[in-house]
Amino acid sequence: MYEDRQIASHKVFTDRIHRAEAKVVCQLYHAGRRISRAVTGQEPVGPSAMKFAGRPWEVSREGGSALVNAFLEYLL
Repeated sequence: MYEDRQIASHKVFTDRIHRAEAKVVCQLYHAGRRISRAVTGQEPVGPSAMKFAGRPWEVSREGGSALVNAFLEYLL
């Protein structure tokens, strides 16, 4: 999930799973250089300059720290 508008459809799905007395989780995942700008609105970055479908640029040490902090802020 990458937008709040996705919550409603996922709630329907999870409610059905819970009615069957099962559990479900949402796994956090960073797609790195495989993500599309159409999804994030930003240029993709990766841990190195190795290309995947013509992208990305290499993320700097500071940029990597900012990504980690953004994930932590989201979790907390």
